[in-house]
Amino acid sequence: MKMLNYFYLKKENKLQNNIVVTLFFLFFFLIGSYVYDSYGISLDEEGTRAHGFMTLKYIYEIFFPLQVSIIDNYITVPKLSEFFSNDHGAFLDTFFAFIEINFGLDQSKEYYLIRHYICFVIFFIGVYFFYLLAKFKFNDWRFGILASAFLVLSPRIFAESFYNNKDLAFMSLFIISLYCCLKFIYKPNIKHAVIFAFTSALATDLRLMGIFLPILSLFFIFIMSLRNKSFIKKNLVPIFLFLILTPSFIIIFWPYLWSDPLVNFLIAFKKFSAFPWIGKNLYFGQYIDANYVPWHYSLVWISITTPIIYTLFFIFGFLIISKRILERLLSIKENKEYNDLWRGKKEMLDFLILLNFFLPIFLVITLNSTLSDGWRHLYFVYPSFLLISLYGLDRLLKRNRKYKYIISFTVICLLINVFNMIKIHPYQYAYFNFLAGKNIEKKFDADYWALSNKQALEYILDKSTKNPIKVYRASNMNLNTSKKIFSEKIKKKIHIVSDKSQADFIISNGRYWTGNPGAKFAKI
Repeated sequence: MKMLNYFYLKKENKLQNNIVVTLFFLFFFLIGSYVYDSYGISLDEEGTRAHGFMTLKYIYEIFFPLQVSIIDNYITVPKLSEFFSNDHGAFLDTFFAFIEINFGLDQSKEYYLIRHYICFVIFFIGVYFFYLLAKFKFNDWRFGILASAFLVLSPRIFAESFYNNKDLAFMSLFIISLYCCLKFIYKPNIKHAVIFAFTSALATDLRLMGIFLPILSLFFIFIMSLRNKSFIKKNLVPIFLFLILTPSFIIIFWPYLWSDPLVNFLIAFKKFSAFPWIGKNLYFGQYIDANYVPWHYSLVWISITTPIIYTLFFIFGFLIISKRILERLLSIKENKEYNDLWRGKKEMLDFLILLNFFLPIFLVITLNSTLSDGWRHLYFVYPSFLLISLYGLDRLLKRNRKYKYIISFTVICLLINVFNMIKIHPYQYAYFNFLAGKNIEKKFDADYWALSNKQALEYILDKSTKNPIKVYRASNMNLNTSKKIFSEKIKKKIHIVSDKSQADFIISNGRYWTGNPGAKFAKI
């Protein structure tokens, strides 16, 4: 690759490979370990924490009934069957609950920071698998490092990797599952079948959309069987094993399914396709119902919250891949329908990644799925977006003799990303590029999870000598949840009041679920 040869990084140099990869991931891990406590508690974390304990209690009731009292004495939660979101996958939250109760984490600051750090570790592992994925796709370790850099230097993705234990954690597991999917499709054997079944089950048990990869892999296996009549016969055992293990693992790691696997799975799928959330999103200055967002909602959010350089390369890569696929389809001959759909495994992989990006978005648009708070529900398509972007960059360099200018432009843009992420830390979750225009806070939801409450409360604690300090919330958020990121001593200094006339300070994150700030919160 000319771009990386320009920096004296050789594809064949294993010593460079080991040194650069080790230094990159070591530096990344140290940065994450240093800043993980910079972020506040998101609005959803208290609910997901409770869901984890409900699921853990349900497991204890079945296997360890004598230990249920330990959970009851530690936290009061309803039965899993009584929880309105009991159909959501909770294996990660259950793991958090297990860690919390078995390690005696009885201070809110402790257990929330541990959750944030584990979320980062999961993302770290996901980035490493993304390195392997890009290395596998491009057959070049340098592409793997560049892909990892693109992912880490995505401001919103980086920030949410610490506290978003749903969408971002799912994206990380999806990356791992995607890598295992490619290995399985390329070489169907028992080892790859078991690993892919296991990883795809974990992803599905966190977000139901994880089932997309097993289905997509079966589609490609079907196409390959049509191209090669003996394909199924040669790989019958691993394919059959995959078909058996995938649903088995999904059931094992999703306690909600235990009582009635098929019925409960269908209930979860139905709710997933049209989640009943009554709320509104701020979109181009207008409040729109989350259940009826316009078809372009997710596409616009991706374009205004992703670094521009990634989108430019993506457009170029998408056009090339689409043109090639169209030419392949037009060249199909009678009785040879599948011979020219792709030529070689590299083209097959491009086709798979393209489908992996566009099909979920197409399904969301077609099913008119509920979308709230930007495009976080679709974060799992972002790795495919970046792979297409990298493909576009690669083709651009190969077609252009003046590649040094492209190299300089790319490096400058990446350095700008680094500068912006440092400059706005820890508010990377509110990053918008210039396509969003001016007065962004009046056009789009920014801090929809009220993460900035941590910094707001820190500011108040620093400026006020009162004890306690009375604080009023002027938007849809829970300040009682926000203050749990602090020590017990500091929490006692903050008193949340329900009457603004009694408040010393007023906080608003600008998020109004009803769509009208005046409907519930009087003007300040």
